[in-house]
Amino acid sequence: MKTWQIHRKRSFTQKGLKEYSLSPIQPNGQSHVEDHGIDYELTENQGHYEIKSVSAKNEKHQIKIEFSPSFPDMVCLRNHITVNGRFTIGTDQTKGTISGNYRLKKGENKIALHVQPKNGWQPHENRWILKILFLMVKVFKDWPKSYFWSADIQWDDAKQPVMRSSWKRVIIS
Repeated sequence: MKTWQIHRKRSFTQKGLKEYSLSPIQPNGQSHVEDHGIDYELTENQGHYEIKSVSAKNEKHQIKIEFSPSFPDMVCLRNHITVNGRFTIGTDQTKGTISGNYRLKKGENKIALHVQPKNGWQPHENRWILKILFLMVKVFKDWPKSYFWSADIQWDDAKQPVMRSSWKRVIIS
């Protein structure tokens, strides 16, 4: 079975809307796959690979996104099904995390994906001055809550999947 990764070439369609081609990665029985500098940790679920985490790093920084439950093999899901899950994004030796929920809705040859970091920034800071700052000035912790990411993924049997996505601001009450 295949799982899909985001192709590095992207085009911009409308203001804020980005379009990406999705290319398959072939796990070949492996639980870790590296493709274009992105590491995928996979789990096998009844013959289908699911994404447990995605990570990347450069000389200075690293990032890891973990999914719970593992992100499903979207193309192989039954039509008209909704999958809900959680994600956590950690950076640079876990200085802090951003976490929230994801929702995937599968239609015929189409998937709608919605990701919102509802829990905001959770610092993992030991210095007392920064603990006070994060406690007193909520904007540092709450700004991620004011955004959500949505994507529509479409495909047919003859073409590789295309994803159109954008970040949008929401009002927090």
